[in-house]
Amino acid sequence: LLDMARFDLRHRDCLKRLSNKQTTFFLYESAMLSAILVRLKQISTSSGESANEELLQIEPLLVSAHPDLRPTVVRGAFLGAASVSQGTDRHRHQRRTAYYRYLSLLLDADEGVDSARSDRRLIEEWCNLSVELYQESLNSNTPSAVESESFLNNFRAVALQRPREEGCSDSFRDVPMLMELSMQVKDYKLATQLAGEIISTKTYCRDFDVITQVVTHIREMLASEIIILNPTERYSNRNLVQALIQLLNSMSTSQSPDWQNAITVSDEFDKMLGLCSNSPEEPTSTSEKEKLLLSILVETAIPSDVLAALLRWNKCDAVPSAVIPATRSSLTSAALQEKERIQLLRIRKGQNERALEQADRPQASDGTIWERVLKGEVPIDK
Repeated sequence: LLDMARFDLRHRDCLKRLSNKQTTFFLYESAMLSAILVRLKQISTSSGESANEELLQIEPLLVSAHPDLRPTVVRGAFLGAASVSQGTDRHRHQRRTAYYRYLSLLLDADEGVDSARSDRRLIEEWCNLSVELYQESLNSNTPSAVESESFLNNFRAVALQRPREEGCSDSFRDVPMLMELSMQVKDYKLATQLAGEIISTKTYCRDFDVITQVVTHIREMLASEIIILNPTERYSNRNLVQALIQLLNSMSTSQSPDWQNAITVSDEFDKMLGLCSNSPEEPTSTSEKEKLLLSILVETAIPSDVLAALLRWNKCDAVPSAVIPATRSSLTSAALQEKERIQLLRIRKGQNERALEQADRPQASDGTIWERVLKGEVPIDK
């Protein structure tokens, strides 16, 4: 069809306009599609700065041609074998960046194309390319802070987008993939939020691979954050450690048995305390970091898990000055939680009893004509 299009006067006119470097604005019409395809093929087999400038020139037109022009065709022109084999590494990097700009325009939240933003494969490709280019920009000889942040912000825009319904996942957001990319860029705060979304989403409650991935990353993040936990700084990364502990709480109290069986929370706390230890040669003393972690556990974790972890701790008998206050606080917290639970049960029981009383109570008549007819109180003249 493209070979026959060369006999079409309109096709030739469009191709001439697209080849004119002085023309900077194109208003897309469906009749231009054949000319766009031919022009893309010409650019893909050329190299040098001129080819990259021509790609930059027609990018807005390629976006407006969607969905007539599929992204797979554009990818082939930008990143296909013919284009990759042309030019230097610098030129190939420029082509990848040009294709990334095309995806960014296509998937822009305000001015992009709605049908493209719901394409899961496109979203996944954009996120992966964002992270790849971000990491490459950091490793380059002349990194640009603005450019690096733009790559990362595009990825975060997708990752931080909340699902439309609580407990469900949007079809275009691959949350485990987003969490994996967050770990690659060491954005533990974002990875923690995504892990919480996975745990609360029914879609993943029976996916063993996803559950294993989440547990592995939670352990990795806890180990990393506990190592740098600084007792001398009031806030430091304390909030992130608490958020990770809350994820363990969510797993242990989940309605899904697969999440519950994935970990033993007290064992995880015991490992965390082991990471805080000064050295094996000092089993009878506690470091400031251990004291800080104990206080975080008491504040954040489920009391029964904290008590079980203290029993497993190898310093339980050797450092009563740290264990006794933590035990007392955990027992107090457990008692308060039990008291609140009993009060809630009493309130619920009272509400149920009142609802039953109202159901058994005869309904008062509203005095309407139909109520009186049903009771035989309306005189009828015969």
